[in-house]
Amino acid sequence: RFVCIICMDSKQTSSASPTISPSCAHRSSVCKPCLKTCIETALSSKTTTTSSPPPKCPECRSEITFEYVQKEFPTLASAYSDHLLRTYLLSIPEYRPCLKPSCPGGQLHSSKSDQPIVTCPLCSAKSCFTCHIPWHASRTCAEVKNEDRANEELLRKLTKVCPSCGARVEKVDG
Repeated sequence: RFVCIICMDSKQTSSASPTISPSCAHRSSVCKPCLKTCIETALSSKTTTTSSPPPKCPECRSEITFEYVQKEFPTLASAYSDHLLRTYLLSIPEYRPCLKPSCPGGQLHSSKSDQPIVTCPLCSAKSCFTCHIPWHASRTCAEVKNEDRANEELLRKLTKVCPSCGARVEKVDG
């Protein structure tokens, strides 16, 4: 028997993998249901412009391989495959993911193109290849950057950071 380091339940030794990753130098102290949840969480946490790290062993932080997931948790293999594809695509300088968080789309766009507009083939959302924000048809990237800078400066001048919660608040009195 062993105690799972995540749920703290006493488990049969058979309910844990002997090792989680080829580079793990320890016997696993995580039960399979908890490990599956860890992997699901790692695979579901993605950002639009950077790839999320691969699932890692909760004990030693070694990468959990696709082969291990495919063998031990076949229902997660497709999600891991999608994760690997997304990581690869995000490594290509000409690739731009869709900026809509709910959309898995993206496209390759030549940086030499005179038109920096990128249109998602799945949801038709438009974004700027150059500055990675929603498309700004009537303004240049420099104008958008200057406007953002001016807005940030105005926010700094007119508000203060609340010492309790960290939110920016406008001081009205006192």
